[in-house]
Amino acid sequence: MRRLSTLLTLSFALAACVGDPPAGGGDDDVDAGGDVDATPDPALLSVAGRTLDYFTDAPLDTVALATEGMTPASSDSSDATGNYELRVPPGSVFYATATRTNYRPTRSAPIRVLDQSLAMTDLTIVSVADSRRQYASLGLEPTAGRAVLFALLLRNNGTPLEGVPLADITLVDALGAPVGQGPYFFGENGDLVSNATLAVSTAYLGKARVGFLDVPPGSYTLKVNYQAGGGGGGGTPEIRTYELPVEAVADGATLAATGGGDDDMTPPPGARTFTADVH
Repeated sequence: MRRLSTLLTLSFALAACVGDPPAGGGDDDVDAGGDVDATPDPALLSVAGRTLDYFTDAPLDTVALATEGMTPASSDSSDATGNYELRVPPGSVFYATATRTNYRPTRSAPIRVLDQSLAMTDLTIVSVADSRRQYASLGLEPTAGRAVLFALLLRNNGTPLEGVPLADITLVDALGAPVGQGPYFFGENGDLVSNATLAVSTAYLGKARVGFLDVPPGSYTLKVNYQAGGGGGGGTPEIRTYELPVEAVADGATLAATGGGDDDMTPPPGARTFTADVH
């Protein structure tokens, strides 16, 4: 079994918006250290999109965004239509954490920026009410201080990863011990369903997803065994494993996504990657 470390690679491009210089040609009254409307740093790239509710896809305003794992850090707050923009150096790999009243602090899947700006990079955030409904749908009660983890299951070519049994999906700590309650697959109605209802990953509305509840704060690995190869070329299928590092925070939500490797066929022309809807 060959293990793959997976990283979400975003591929849409957006030209950076450059503002007009301040009026006036002189510099007598300009304080170099003051708050002057300046042209954005051309060395930085733009990561832009909308902030959306994880379960309804409704655009959300006043969502505070902050990057993790990147120096210097970047932050923004979504506007009245949910739009945001983060300015980041080329070659950055980071997480975006979204916070809003009545929502769980939600950590995105990792975002990689190469040498171009990224557009249509929507970030989702999980409401407290919707997360509680996931527990209720399974007859469970949430534990204070615990997180939820929701993962989008994708093949490396961007298509839904279907047919994976529950036993092939685990969330483990550094010693390999399972943590949290789960896994549970998302069902037809968009909520988690019991293992008796759905025992293999199945796509609904184009998405196959899995969730874990009551995850203690800490660093873990999400492992997903899947079948690779054996396609039109007639080769023998091979069992491989996606291994995704995830971080859970108290009362938070963590989002993750598989895919991004090179063992499946390349995406067909015009096919979407999973950059815009990480949920």
